[in-house]
Amino acid sequence: RRIQRDGRLRLPSLFSGDYYFKRETVVKLSQLLSRYLENKPEAIDSSRIYNCVRKCFLDLQKDYSDNPAHYYVDMRMLLATCKATSGWWTDKQQSNISSWMSEMDWN
Repeated sequence: RRIQRDGRLRLPSLFSGDYYFKRETVVKLSQLLSRYLENKPEAIDSSRIYNCVRKCFLDLQKDYSDNPAHYYVDMRMLLATCKATSGWWTDKQQSNISSWMSEMDWN
């Protein structure tokens, strides 16, 4: 199932069914989550989105030399957005996100 164009403000769809979010697309992932902060569309598999967030966080921890220029700030934004969502995560996933933020001293 596809997500339709958001008619509230005539905004384009931010999700095409592709779960290939990575270090270079952290901002797009944050935008997707913030667009549907409290009303996750049924067409989006939150477990697959969580796996993308987790992978991006692990890449931050590994501190790769080719991480994008503002990766640290972008990840802080992503995790804060994840924490602000409602109805996206299991209790365990939400706990992990909170732990990652604590680990980075982003509380």
